[in-house]
Amino acid sequence: MYGEMRRGGAEHHVVSTVGGTWRAGVVKGWLVTLDWGPAEGIEGIIVHPDGNPIEVDVVDSDRLDRAWKGIERFLDPGYRRRIVPVSLAAGPQVTDGEASAHIFEVITDQ
Repeated sequence: MYGEMRRGGAEHHVVSTVGGTWRAGVVKGWLVTLDWGPAEGIEGIIVHPDGNPIEVDVVDSDRLDRAWKGIERFLDPGYRRRIVPVSLAAGPQVTDGEASAHIFEVITDQ
């Protein structure tokens, strides 16, 4: 999660009910506010390997699969969920490493 859905963000309540284990991570890309098309005015991330490091929170939860539809209903239709590479910070039982995670990316190709 990034932006307002991260831990401590104004919209974290949307994802906080999934429980699980939360870890800090980094995704490469750009944070943008769209100024064109049907998604004009929404803020989001464009994931790209040459982008800037963006801090995210990654959750691992058995309840996440059941929560996706509710999260997607909450979000503006200008986002799509996709799987992206994320660098994870070390945790109590995990060393630093790369993983794949779902992220809601702003749609720029409409």
